[in-house]
Formats: sequence, C-alpha cells, structure tokens
Amino acid sequence: MTSPSVPGAQRWPSPTLGHFFLFLVSCLIFFVGYIPQLYVFPSLDLPRSTYLRLNISILLVWLTFILAAASDPGTAPKDWKPNPKEVEDETAVRYCMKCEAFKPPRAHHCRTCGVCVMRMDHHCPWINNCVGYRNHAHFIRFLLYTLSATIQVFVLLFRRGWELWYEFYYSDVDATELVLLMLTMLTALVLIICLAILGIYQLWCVSEGTTTIESWSLERLQSHVRRGRLREEDAIFPYDLGFIENLRDIFGGGVVGAWWVFGRNGRGTGTRWEVNEFAVPGRGWPPPDPDIVRANPHLSPKPWTHGVPPTEDLDAFRERQRESQNFYSDYPHEDESWDEEGSEGSRDPGDGWVNDEGETLEDYGIDVGSEIVGFGAKDERGVELRKRVNGI
Repeated sequence: MTSPSVPGAQRWPSPTLGHFFLFLVSCLIFFVGYIPQLYVFPSLDLPRSTYLRLNISILLVWLTFILAAASDPGTAPKDWKPNPKEVEDETAVRYCMKCEAFKPPRAHHCRTCGVCVMRMDHHCPWINNCVGYRNHAHFIRFLLYTLSATIQVFVLLFRRGWELWYEFYYSDVDATELVLLMLTMLTALVLIICLAILGIYQLWCVSEGTTTIESWSLERLQSHVRRGRLREEDAIFPYDLGFIENLRDIFGGGVVGAWWVFGRNGRGTGTRWEVNEFAVPGRGWPPPDPDIVRANPHLSPKPWTHGVPPTEDLDAFRERQRESQNFYSDYPHEDESWDEEGSEGSRDPGDGWVNDEGETLEDYGIDVGSEIVGFGAKDERGVELRKRVNGI
C-alpha cells in the first residue's frame, strides 16, 4: 500500500496478526452473509427481490471493507512544515522523531503502520490499517453497511427459527439446518450489538467534529479543568464547526452523497483545518498536559520567535509564558488521582492519564514517544525541537 500523498512513500509493514484479522473478518462476512442463503433461507421460499436486496447489501459490505483496508489512511507529507506567521507559541509546533518530519495539526504517528497519519482516528486491527483522513468515510460506511446487512440476515433467520419452533413438534427438523441456524443467528446478534455500539460512537464523534483520539484528549482536558489544573478556555475543542460542516470534513460532500460507496473522503488537504470562533489563533491543540508542564517548569528564556521579529510581539509572548508558568506552578507536584464516586479518569504512573475505560493513547495505536512538542529549553526534546525549527 503506497501512499498517494507522499511521492515515493514506502510500503508499511503488515504484521501477521493483522493479516489474521483480515482473514477472520472475511470469514465472518462469508459465514453470516452466504451460509444462511445456502442452508437456511431456501426453506423460507423467499422472493427474488429479497435475495437481490440482501446480496446488494453484502456487496456493499465487501466493497467498503476493501476500501477501508486497502486505502491509504492519509500519510502526512514529509515535506510539510508549519507556517511561522501562523504559529503563536511553540506548543503549536509538533515534530515526529520516527518520520523525521514536522506533523500537521491532528496528525499522529501510528506505531503499527510506522507513519504519521493525518487526522488519525485510531489504528483498527480488524482492517489492518489506520483510520484517518483519507479512509475514515470508508470505515464508517463499512460499519453501517455491515450493520444493515447483518440486521437483514438476522430478521430472516429469526423468521425461520420461529417456523422451526412449530415444526419441531410436528415433523422432523434437518439437524444441519438447525445447527447452522443457531450458529449464524448467535453470530449475527453479537455482530449487531458490537457494530451498533461502535457505529453510534463513530457517528457521535463525527457530529462533534472529533476523532476517537481527540475525544480521549477532550475527556482528559475536561478532567483537568474539573480539578482546577487547567483553564476552561484551554479545553475548548477548536475543530467543531457544526453538524453539517463536521460531516463534510469526513465525507467531503452532502449528507446524501456521503453514503455512496465510492464517495469522497474528507475535504481539503488534511494539513490545514478550519477552526471555530472559540479557537485561539496560532495555538496548538490539545494544550500541554499540566503534569508535563509542572514536570518541566523552566520555559525557555528565548521563546520560539521564528517569523515574529517585532519586539512588542516578543514581549507579549514572554508575558503569556510567565502567566502559564505561574498558573501551573500554583498546584502541588504530587500525583492527583480522582477516584471519587461519579467516575473520573486518573493518572497511571506508567502510561499517563487513563479514561474511565482504562484506555491510554497507546491503546489507539499512537506512538506517543515519537512526538516532540514545544517543551522548555532544559528538556532534551525541546532542545531537539529547536534545532529542527531553526532549519525551517
């Protein structure tokens, strides 16, 4: 799979486990979609229109599955660099040590795919691929088309099961049909539940303009706000543009055309994102974790000022640095977990903050250790970042 967005991009490795998941998903589609048609549905004497509708749905499942698994998720171009005139503070600059390149806003490095993915949602083992800017729409269509086809199969299986319930007392029932009916019906029921939960969550994230990763980050920031460790305005999500515009960010077109299997995937280039009126121009999102800021309290005496030479701008920037430093230094340095009834996320000493489900960013496939954000000059990663920034 060679990225169309990066000339000469290397084919990223596909682990054996990922290939197994692809095979498993293919077997599930075949088992639930075709086995009932061969061994159960003939007893129902269904009209051809029912078979046609069902098999069109299954075809859409196969197509969206292939598109989601085989499409480039949106590999970040390695020649992309931030525009110094649009950067207000150094926390807006992000650099990937693995790719040795600057990272566009909302991009993350996937530890499985080995590349930075624009607007990365998560790494999905079921499609052996990341879900990102270029294939997020394919992934959502795959979920919804699979849910639709599975519901159709389950309804027909339930109808045949109802008939067998009465036939069991009055006539002999074919053992093969009965066993396959029970197995496919149970499998379809489990799939419906799982797909409905995942599909609803994905649609909710889309309606809010967030990705799965950003939803986790929002939960973390809101937890810090409730504890009084972060300003409320710093936790405002800047990419929520309203329901319709959020849909267009994913599907690229109108609401109706979004469900066309070969429809567009996202709008724009994936490196620049429109923000709402609450966003602070030139500031990165999410803001630095207060725990990291407190662990590195010494901000640079000479903040990153590439492209902003006026003295008044430099003085204003230093004043904002001092305000942020004083704000975070008011809080104790010991670890503060929130374990009261009502459930809040907490910090795990090994993996950082975890949400209510015990998930960290690593659980979504991110290689957290590869990223450098604008830390203070006494932090080795901050020093390295400054070296890279000087080369812009």
